[in-house]
Amino acid sequence: DHLKFDFEVVPPGSKFEMKIIAENTDDAELGLLFMALRQLEKDEMTIGGMASRGLGGVKLTNVSIQHVNGRNSDALLDYLAYQHKSGKEGVPPGQVADPAAFMQQKIDVLVKQLKRRGDDDAQVSGE
Repeated sequence: DHLKFDFEVVPPGSKFEMKIIAENTDDAELGLLFMALRQLEKDEMTIGGMASRGLGGVKLTNVSIQHVNGRNSDALLDYLAYQHKSGKEGVPPGQVADPAAFMQQKIDVLVKQLKRRGDDDAQVSGE
């Protein structure tokens, strides 16, 4: 009866909202972030300790992406104006229509860059 537990668990089926803000990222950096998120979508990653005991399983669902290119001044102004608008109605500026395709596009950019670096390294070491 007097067992000591030094950890807390969240009941199975609990839901949380997660918001990630990535600023000043290039496509490859977004690709790396999206690779990690894909692992959460596939329920292939655990969070927290005691994963070997079956704890920490999470599954990411209902992914929504809002992407604003800060280098595009019109897009940035639209986004900032929307953020300060009361009663925000309509589709937010930068809302991605197909998050899965957008994520895959950025992952593909990352993979392409890594392959190119690998080819460059092989050429340098082969000389």
